[in-house]
Amino acid sequence: MKIPGSVSSACFTIRVICSLSRLPFLTVGILPFLLGTMIAVQDGFLISVPVFFLGIAGTICIMLAAYYAGEYYDQIEDGLGNPAEKSRFAGGSLVIQKGLVNPEKVRRATIPVLLVALVIGLVLWLICQTGPLTLPLGLLGMAGGYLYSAQPVRWVTRGLGELWIAFCYGWLAPAAAYYLQTGDFSVWQTMISIPVAASISAVIIINEFPDYYADKKAGKRNLLVRFGLKKGAILYGLCIIITVLFSGILLGYISAPLLLAPVLIGGSILLFGIQKGLYLYPDFREKMCCGTILLFCLVNIIFITAGMR
Repeated sequence: MKIPGSVSSACFTIRVICSLSRLPFLTVGILPFLLGTMIAVQDGFLISVPVFFLGIAGTICIMLAAYYAGEYYDQIEDGLGNPAEKSRFAGGSLVIQKGLVNPEKVRRATIPVLLVALVIGLVLWLICQTGPLTLPLGLLGMAGGYLYSAQPVRWVTRGLGELWIAFCYGWLAPAAAYYLQTGDFSVWQTMISIPVAASISAVIIINEFPDYYADKKAGKRNLLVRFGLKKGAILYGLCIIITVLFSGILLGYISAPLLLAPVLIGGSILLFGIQKGLYLYPDFREKMCCGTILLFCLVNIIFITAGMR
């Protein structure tokens, strides 16, 4: 049976939107938010389900704005990447470069998702009465996410993009989740933010390796371009060490040292890859990109699990 053109066109549009939205990578914001909520549960607070889901929705909107802005403002460097070294974890979706969508539509798509995030913030503050810092926390997330790539700020070219990501995913997302439920902040949540921030920093740094030469040619002055491949590899290794070390210290403090095993094993494998220079080879580097994201997810899941004990 022949598929109607309107249905085929709709399916094509959905596929393009899904590619732009990088749906699997939304987990990097959802997991830290869930972590902050679980710490609130552990501290004895009664959780508001509507507040939780509204917070998740706001977080997703901010991430979508960041992804769309990255696709639009990184067009040049994404187009310069070597197709033979194309990574699933870096270099954009290339839907603009392939002519599948008008770049201006991608830029304009950031506006409604940011507006929805703002409306969610107002609902949380004024109707759910989550506290006066609700909007400032959300605006901070927008400043770090959207302006990571967007002109005229473009944190990623100033050597500050990686720090913003470490802050937003490491501290801000779990802290905002905790605040929305409690109206306060947590020292324990802040301590857990150290390995979370270190692991997401490792994700960003290793994901910059496939785009190193394209970014350098386009004048994109991220940390890897500024440091170079060798020093960048050392910085990545330090992030992995901090992740494993602080995870061990914190899990030992709450008498859950056995939960460290997956982080220790994963971190050791990644450090071995760095020590052997495997990040220079596309196939191995792709596995390291995947492994680093998994390590970040593991750190969040382990501390979520620790909070359920």
